[in-house]
Amino acid sequence: MSGADAAILAAVIVLFLISIVLAMAETAFTRMSRIRALSLEEEGRKGAHRLARMLEKPEQTLNVLLLLVLVSQLTSASLLGALLERSFGGAGLFIGLVIQILLYFVIGEVAPKTYAIQNPDRAALHVSGSSGRSRTSRRSVSSRAGSSAWPTCSSPGRASSKDRS
Repeated sequence: MSGADAAILAAVIVLFLISIVLAMAETAFTRMSRIRALSLEEEGRKGAHRLARMLEKPEQTLNVLLLLVLVSQLTSASLLGALLERSFGGAGLFIGLVIQILLYFVIGEVAPKTYAIQNPDRAALHVSGSSGRSRTSRRSVSSRAGSSAWPTCSSPGRASSKDRS
């Protein structure tokens, strides 16, 4: 394997890893509500402030994520096809296609999206830039969300005594 082939293979691996994170981000983002993000921010969770900002205009964030997924997957497939075509000829393109479909479907799409569905808070905070700063909001979640009419709940599905009267 030449130095150029090693560089192409490294790029394919990096693009594959990026695609995994983007797939998790897409699912976590679509499962997260702005109210929940504001609640996480109020708790002082890392990345919650940025997540809440991203959820202010979800269509913009989701479109960027989808574009990045598409670019990373198409670029990776093209590079892998070119790499394998040099080694195996026309069959290399087919081998690359099969490898890409299996790896991207099972490892690059299903696994991270399943994780994001099972752990939406953790996944959304992770992909929103949770490494680094922690911010605590001084304003209440209901006032930041634009409504103070949300009932307070003592447990899931049950309104508190002040809401029942």
